[in-house]
Amino acid sequence: MSNEIQNLIQLKVLEPAPLTPSFISPLFIIPKSNGKCRTIFNLKALNQNLEKTLVDTATMLLPAQVGKLHLEAWLISGGMP
Repeated sequence: MSNEIQNLIQLKVLEPAPLTPSFISPLFIIPKSNGKCRTIFNLKALNQNLEKTLVDTATMLLPAQVGKLHLEAWLISGGMP
């Protein structure tokens, strides 16, 4: 598991974080049945401090509709400003 952590550091997925102000998220590495590892971040503390936004699922785009968008259209994922 420490090899997997070192790999994530080299890929710049993980980096040292200041103690404050920040959200420190516990990291778990779970072995998968194929021998690889699955990295899990517990984002519970972060999620408790995010603003909740209602989403109208009736107006969401289906994958088949994405190809029909005009060039001027923008899609945003994540919703974090």
